[in-house]
Amino acid sequence: MRAKHALLFLGLLAAFPLKAQSQLEQKPDSIVSGFLPAISYSSDFGLFGGGIYNRINFGQNTKPFKDQFLGNVILSTKGFAQIQFYYDKTSHFGTPHRATYEVNVLRLFQNNYFGIGNAVVFDEARWNNEDYFYESRGVLLNYRGRFPVYRKKDDIKRFDVLLLGNYTYELALDRTTTSVLTQTVPYGKGSTWLSSIGTGFFWENRDNEIIPKFGNWTELNISGTIPGLSTKLSTNIMFRHHQYYTVHFIRDLTFAGRFYWRHVIGDTPFWNLSDAGFSATLRGYPYRRFIDKGAMTYNAELRTWLFDIPSWKLRFGGYFFTDIGRVFEDFADYENVFKGYHQTYGLGGTFSVFNPNFFLRMEMGYSDEISRFYAGIGYLF
Repeated sequence: MRAKHALLFLGLLAAFPLKAQSQLEQKPDSIVSGFLPAISYSSDFGLFGGGIYNRINFGQNTKPFKDQFLGNVILSTKGFAQIQFYYDKTSHFGTPHRATYEVNVLRLFQNNYFGIGNAVVFDEARWNNEDYFYESRGVLLNYRGRFPVYRKKDDIKRFDVLLLGNYTYELALDRTTTSVLTQTVPYGKGSTWLSSIGTGFFWENRDNEIIPKFGNWTELNISGTIPGLSTKLSTNIMFRHHQYYTVHFIRDLTFAGRFYWRHVIGDTPFWNLSDAGFSATLRGYPYRRFIDKGAMTYNAELRTWLFDIPSWKLRFGGYFFTDIGRVFEDFADYENVFKGYHQTYGLGGTFSVFNPNFFLRMEMGYSDEISRFYAGIGYLF
């Protein structure tokens, strides 16, 4: 259970406060709260449903807000269950230190394990027999602090130093005696935990965080497990870069690209290995299709908005995408950095309702093994 696993709904959750944030100019010193239904879908986890409580304190002339609290309970038709509490505070003790705190309790009845490596074979008969599934239960505690080093006044550019803290526990259980998890018994089967601290930097230069058309943002961080608070010791390195560029040809066409790299040094549970094959990496492959010490993926999308219905405050758009990626056994394996990549492709549709910043996304991804459907709120990246 990695952070992105635990944050499966974070993109959905972050979208709901947008309408309230748009009231900032009208009510600069207000508290807005409410309960909202949540719904999403993916082929891997099924139909999600639940509820979200959201409270935003806008403070006095504080942008984008003073603090925000989110609490949710989510269930899916394939046995995913999540209780999450998320708190985002933009200033601590009168300083520009911004931090987020998160608590997650999760259960997933159909978690995936195909084996470790970039060339693990997919067997459709074993897939249909549910041999790639196992049950997982876990707890995640997460802290992410952003300390500004540079920020240009009245501009979008900023450079932050990161401070990271994490505690993760997972219990991986057999579902059948014929499962891959039962037969291979990787490190991490049963009860394992890890606790880590880290640092890094975050560069922000997008014209808009929700619907970016120009600019970029970059993050690099490194974290290590804490002796005595982790089953075994390891170091994690992560780098990601997002780039956006728009041209006008009949309609505005936005090219969005994302590069992601992660590598784990040392011994770590199989559920904390780097992965390629997820709704956020290789759309079209099953969840966590490829896992190993290192993973490198690239996503590209060509986006546009097609037409509006002003009387109904509706807007419809679409995009094409392609994803490529692979995993690496160790640093020596990077000699194959230009070989062995897996590729998926697909198309998606978007439509906004009432608020142009709040829009739904539906997409279909195709791989050489299987196809997967996803639905959520806002762009993937």
